Amino acid sequence: MAKGTTKSFTASIDKWVADTEAASLDTFKDSVKAIAKDARDAQPHETGNLARSIVLSKDPRIPLGANDEVFPDPAANDAAVLADLKLGDHVYLGSLAAYANRIEFGHTTSTGKHVAGRFGMLTAMNGWRGVVQRVAKRAFRG
Repeated sequence: MAKGTTKSFTASIDKWVADTEAASLDTFKDSVKAIAKDARDAQPHETGNLARSIVLSKDPRIPLGANDEVFPDPAANDAAVLADLKLGDHVYLGSLAAYANRIEFGHTTSTGKHVAGRFGMLTAMNGWRGVVQRVAKRAFRG
C-alpha cells in the first residue's frame, strides 16, 4: 500500500471515529432531553409547578424544596447539565417538589381516602431504551 493511501485511510478512520463519537454524544443528550420532557408531560398540570420541579442533575442527591415552593422553568438548568455531559457520564432526573412522591406513588388523605399514584416519572424512565433507539436511528441515518 502506498504511503499516501495509508495516511488517507488513517485520516478517514479518524474522521469516522470522531463523527461516531459526536453522534453518540448527541444521541445521549437528545435522549436525556426526551426523557425529561416525557416525565414533565406526565405530571398533572393544574399549575405546572410539579412539572417545572423536575430537573436534570449530575449529582444523584437532588434536594427537596419546600411544600409551597414555586419552581422556575427548568430549561436553563437542563441546558447547563446537557452542555457539560460527556459519554460515560451519569445524569439523574428528579423532582425538587416535596410532594412529588405523593403524586408519583399515591397517598392517603387526612380523611382516609386513598389517592392513586400517577407513576409518570417511572413510566418515562421505563421508556429509556425505546427513546434511545428512536433517537439513535435519527442520529445515525446519514
